[in-house]
Amino acid sequence: MQKSFRFQEILIRPEMFSLNGEKEIVALFNRTFSPGDARLEYKDGKLVLFLRQINIEDLQSLRKKDDPSGLLEEIYNAVISIKNYGVRNKKRVFIDFNKEKRVTNRKDKTEKRGMYFYARHHPFKKKNNSLPKKLVEQALKLFSYRNDVILDPFNGVGTTTAVAKRLGRRYIGIDISEKYCEIARKRTNNYSLFNI
Repeated sequence: MQKSFRFQEILIRPEMFSLNGEKEIVALFNRTFSPGDARLEYKDGKLVLFLRQINIEDLQSLRKKDDPSGLLEEIYNAVISIKNYGVRNKKRVFIDFNKEKRVTNRKDKTEKRGMYFYARHHPFKKKNNSLPKKLVEQALKLFSYRNDVILDPFNGVGTTTAVAKRLGRRYIGIDISEKYCEIARKRTNNYSLFNI
């Protein structure tokens, strides 16, 4: 049973082609790339590129061939202009954003990973690695004004929020660890606002 591929259809030339070398270029393109990856076809009098994935380096090399019709340049520009892709083995792989990525054993992987997967066996979870207050103070003075809102989505023990309060900035601190949130609350409450 032949594997079915999903292709993105890209209109290259909307009008009937003239015979000044386009047929040879189409044949050259189709010989260069696997039909399961990319192919040019005439559909209703129009030249269409059926594209699943393409090796960009091969396309760039092909583009340098003698082509008075300019067709290879049109194909190259059409492929490069498409933004929804990933790269695998030097091939630009086009993605259908309407489909959810299939992950085998998603439930098992989620349970195995757990909430603290990123921190497992890493020393930073066992000790306080807070930022130097002076560094945070310089950054806040440089990039914000009094009464600005400072957001720290990885607040940790609250160095940023404590310094923000001290400098007269409003602040929001977020952290995954309840223990660190409690430490941050205590640190922030211990700082008093002073006039600068």
